Amino acid sequence: MTHHNVKAFLLIGFVLVSSLLAVLPAAAHVYYVKPNGTGDCSSWENAGSLQAAMSRSVAGDEIWVAEGSYVPNTSPALSLKAGVSLYGGFSGTEKGREQRSFASAPTIIDGSGLSGWMIIGADNAVLDGFVIRNGNTLLDGGALYNNGVMDMTLANCIFWDCEAAQKGGAVFNNNAKITLSHCSFFNNKAQSSGGALYCNNTEISISNCVFQENSSTNGGALYVEKSTVLIDHCIFEKNSALDGNGGGAIANYSCSPTLLRSTFRDNFCNNAGGALLNLIASPLVKRCSFEKNHAYEGNELGGEGGAVANFNGTPNFENCIFWKNKSDFIGGAIYNSSTSHQMKHCTLTENEAASQGGAIFNIHASSPKIVNSILYGNSAYEFPEIAQFGNSEVTISFSCIANGLDGEENITDDPLFLDVKEGDLRLQPDSPCIDSATAQPLILVDFRGVPRPQGSAFDRGAYEYAPVETGSLQVLLSPVDAVGDGAGWNIDGTDDWLPSGETVPGLWIGSHTIHFKPLYGWDAPLALVVDIEPDTLRVVDGNDGAYTRVKYELDYSAGLYGHISGSAQQQVEHGNDGEAVFAEADVGFHFASWSDGNTENPRQDLDVTRSLSVTAIFVGNTYELTYRAAKYGFVQGATTQSVSHGSNGESVTAIPNAHCVFVEWSDGRTDNPRTDMNVTASIDVTAVFEQESFTLRYTATTGGSIIGQSEQKVLYGGNGSQVLASNAANYIFQGWSDGRTDNPRRDLNVMNDMHVVAIFVLIGGEGETPSGPLEGDVTPRPGGDGNVNVADWVQAGRFVASLDIVTPGSEFQRLDCAPYSTAGDGKITVADWVQVGRYAAGLNEPQPAAGPTEPQQ
Repeated sequence: MTHHNVKAFLLIGFVLVSSLLAVLPAAAHVYYVKPNGTGDCSSWENAGSLQAAMSRSVAGDEIWVAEGSYVPNTSPALSLKAGVSLYGGFSGTEKGREQRSFASAPTIIDGSGLSGWMIIGADNAVLDGFVIRNGNTLLDGGALYNNGVMDMTLANCIFWDCEAAQKGGAVFNNNAKITLSHCSFFNNKAQSSGGALYCNNTEISISNCVFQENSSTNGGALYVEKSTVLIDHCIFEKNSALDGNGGGAIANYSCSPTLLRSTFRDNFCNNAGGALLNLIASPLVKRCSFEKNHAYEGNELGGEGGAVANFNGTPNFENCIFWKNKSDFIGGAIYNSSTSHQMKHCTLTENEAASQGGAIFNIHASSPKIVNSILYGNSAYEFPEIAQFGNSEVTISFSCIANGLDGEENITDDPLFLDVKEGDLRLQPDSPCIDSATAQPLILVDFRGVPRPQGSAFDRGAYEYAPVETGSLQVLLSPVDAVGDGAGWNIDGTDDWLPSGETVPGLWIGSHTIHFKPLYGWDAPLALVVDIEPDTLRVVDGNDGAYTRVKYELDYSAGLYGHISGSAQQQVEHGNDGEAVFAEADVGFHFASWSDGNTENPRQDLDVTRSLSVTAIFVGNTYELTYRAAKYGFVQGATTQSVSHGSNGESVTAIPNAHCVFVEWSDGRTDNPRTDMNVTASIDVTAVFEQESFTLRYTATTGGSIIGQSEQKVLYGGNGSQVLASNAANYIFQGWSDGRTDNPRRDLNVMNDMHVVAIFVLIGGEGETPSGPLEGDVTPRPGGDGNVNVADWVQAGRFVASLDIVTPGSEFQRLDCAPYSTAGDGKITVADWVQVGRYAAGLNEPQPAAGPTEPQQ
């Protein structure tokens, strides 16, 4: 098929597709794709590539892909993501999926040049609205490979010209669960099995699909093995199975599929089953037509069952038509081997077998049961209606069968079809098949869905006769705005959309389903089943055909550390504006964004066209901790820190320079090292240092004073201020307690604390003799010879004395003294003048010694 025919083919392929398009709930997020897109996929204007959208998406998201060809250069071209839905068929301006037009805006994934899988399926994924063509693999699945994939949906797709060297020319399903609807499969091929679809151990629902010109050796369109299959409202046309077991349309192995309301036309094989091959399979086939299918001789076993070949099964056929099927060998319509099928209310006519059994051929103890059916006008070299061999025996009753066959209430009269040559197998008014069938089994509709019975009893064959078989239908839609926006309806999902008020004549009597066109911004009415009465206009009024404005749910929620102010849950009609809401953060936190990336706060969603569920995201405030150092030191550790609300900072230490000291932090704290805990605000502090300082104290004994600053604070290595030891009357300055005699005095290059006493002595005289034990102040009195009077003999041993500076009132340092004697004059020689201050000495009886001895320091 050439490219210029693509849209024409799409119009055919999407006849069923567009009729049942649903308006689905809004996704968590929509990404937009265009050919050669380079944007961030956030809108049509910023559309990106398919790969970019896939990488951004998560379960629940949708990807909208605009029309055009997407030609991948790697295999697989696309690996679907679990829970992500891909939609094609957009022109690139739509706001809603229901605005798509598949036929006029095809989205094509083209596998030309690839030699591997095109697409790999995923659980709960959706692939909807794509044309997938030119897939080619040396393995299984020329277009789509589903191995172990659960709950995947394929809808509104066309698989075209795809090929697999093994199984599944278009789609391979193994251990999978798949829903397939409104798809078309054209000219796909598999060398082994399943020209379009291969299903093994799979649960699959196939509805409203078209299979045309697919081919394989087994199952030209579909191969089913050990699977659960539902096929409804499908068309199988011109599919073929060559050089294998057969099944021009479908090959069923070890399974019991259900086939409903489907058409099998012009399918063929060169072995068994021009349309269906059932091998150890027992399908339920209801309201299906088999027309012009062909099983011809192409190998040693060819030409069995022009429409259906059954081996070792129990198929069940109800309300089915077999018309103009052909076998080049046996069984023009049906071939049975070791099979006991049921056939109820079926019509078999104009079928042909080159050898035997123009309608049915039975062999190998087959025992079909036929009731309320018509087998008439079939042809074969022998046994034009039913041939039986190998202990086979058919049970037929209440049927019309040419050439007769024993059974209850069978007739041989011409059934009087309206136009058998054109395939109109309805009954003429005077047909002997009218009102002559049995009510058992109870089948309440005919091939078309017309209720049974229409007369006094049931009719034989697939069609129930009614004197007037048709009626009319008119549908009124409302409201006016919806009609103006393009509201429409159709019947049974097969017609073009019709406008409000349109009348459709000539509908078969019985039940029909009205579908309402999906309309952007509107909720369409649910599908409506109506009964058409003979020669009657059925009117559906505006109440049943009422559209309602779509109402969207706006849900604003708050994450941790905040809440929503305003109406957090809103219901807004399509196109209206929501109310503003505010995301309010807790103390210590702030609003960052909404979960959809929006950063507006307050937020108001305008012109709402889809439901929305977003969460306000709050994050803790981040505070800066800055630690600085004044002169004379530095800060060790992380001096600049970022800390979340309520968290702890890292420890820092204020390190002073040599001969300097840490004083405090500029905020008054004195802990060092410092760790800021439970931070709730930024902090900027400075470590305060100062140089090391020393105290210089100058004091004087009795008889003098200090002139100048008697107590000074001097920095390390600094110089003190000058002081002068000034004597009182009758006193002279003797020296400083540290031995220095300079006066005035100035201390330079100070490196420690210092306390010195200026010593003054009385000029002339001796000290008075105190009474009692010596305990208290003693004033040294110079005697000119280094002697001092004491009150009594001093005990040999230890006494209190010190030449160092001490505070008056404190105990003096003890020094050892050797025993000494007295000369009887109350004098004792000492090493130096005793400092004024308090001392204690024990006084006992004197112990004379050999002679005086100076105290030893």
